[in-house]
Amino acid sequence: MTTTSCIHCDPYNESHSFPERVVSITETFLTYHAEKLLAICPAPIQKAISCAVKTILARSIDLFIRAGLIKEIPVYATDSDIQERTRVVLDEAERRNISVCGLFVGKRPTGNFSFILNGRRRVWERLPALEIGEEVGLTLDNKSAFKKILHKMGAPYPPGRTCWRMKHAMRCSDNLGFPLVVKPISGSLSKHVTTNITSAAQLRAAVHAVRIISCGFIVERHIRGDVYRATCVGGSLVACCKREPPHVVGDGTSSITALLAHKNRSAPHATHLTHVGHTTLQPQGYKPEDAPPKGKRINLHEKVVLACGAEITDVTDIIHSDTKTFLERVAKICAIPL
Repeated sequence: MTTTSCIHCDPYNESHSFPERVVSITETFLTYHAEKLLAICPAPIQKAISCAVKTILARSIDLFIRAGLIKEIPVYATDSDIQERTRVVLDEAERRNISVCGLFVGKRPTGNFSFILNGRRRVWERLPALEIGEEVGLTLDNKSAFKKILHKMGAPYPPGRTCWRMKHAMRCSDNLGFPLVVKPISGSLSKHVTTNITSAAQLRAAVHAVRIISCGFIVERHIRGDVYRATCVGGSLVACCKREPPHVVGDGTSSITALLAHKNRSAPHATHLTHVGHTTLQPQGYKPEDAPPKGKRINLHEKVVLACGAEITDVTDIIHSDTKTFLERVAKICAIPL
C-alpha cells in the first residue's frame, strides 16, 4: 500500500497511520491534564505522581519491546537520515562503546532511542538530557506548561492560550488579532506548525492541520524577526546560531531552479524545492522557472530546520551579554544538564 507523505511534516517524509494518530493525540491529552493535576497537588504528591509516571512509561516500553510491538534497531552516527544533534550524541556513544538503538513501530521511527547501561534499558527522546517520563522533561516538552515557567521568572513570551476546539481558536484570534501562530502542545522540528496566519480562513486551516496529531494546540501571536537557537550545557551557554529560511539571491538572468542547483554544488546540505517550497514561492510572485532580478532574495521554504536547507550562522561570539545572562538563567530554571 502506498502512503502519502504529510505536507505538514515537510521536509520530513512522514505519514500518519491511524494507530500513530491515536497514540499521539492520547499522549497530548494525558500529558496536558497530568500537568494540570500536578500543579494543584502538594510537593510530596507531585513527586510520587512523577515517579509513578516514569515507572509506568519505562515498564510499558519494555513490555512493548518484548511483545514485538516496538522494535529496537541499531543506529549509527554515519546513518544518512540521522539529525545533526542526534549524530553528536551517537558519536559520543560510539566513543564510549555504548550501542544505541532507535525505537521503531514497523518501519517507522518514533523519534525515541534506547541503550543499555548497568543492566538497565534507558530510553530518551531527541536528546538524552532526561529519560522519558521524568517530571521536568514532561514540563519542558509541553509548550503551555513551559510558558508558565517563563511567566513566573518574568521572561517575555508571545501572548496566547491553549485551545481544544475551533471556537476557542477563533475567540483567541478576536482577542489577539492577526498575525498568529498555531502549533501542537508538544513536538519539535516545526511539524504541523503554521506561522504568519493573517485571516480566519487561514486559522481554520491551521487548526485542522494541527489536530491531525494533537487534540490540544497553542494559538499565539506571531512575532516577526529572526530565529535563533541556543545550547546550554550545565547552565552555561556554549553555542548560539541564527537560522534563516533556505533562499537564493537573483542574478538577473538565472531561473530559481538554476540558482538553487548552483548553490547546492557548494552547500554542505542540499536544498530541494518541495511541494511546500512551491507554495512558498507563490506569495512572492514567482515560479521555479522565473528569473528574479539581481539582488532579489527568494525564500524557498517557510521553515528554518536543517532538513529543508535552512541557512545557519554561528553567532556565539557576538551574542549580547544581557542575552547570554538571560538564556543561562532560563537553563538553570529548567534544571536539566543539556
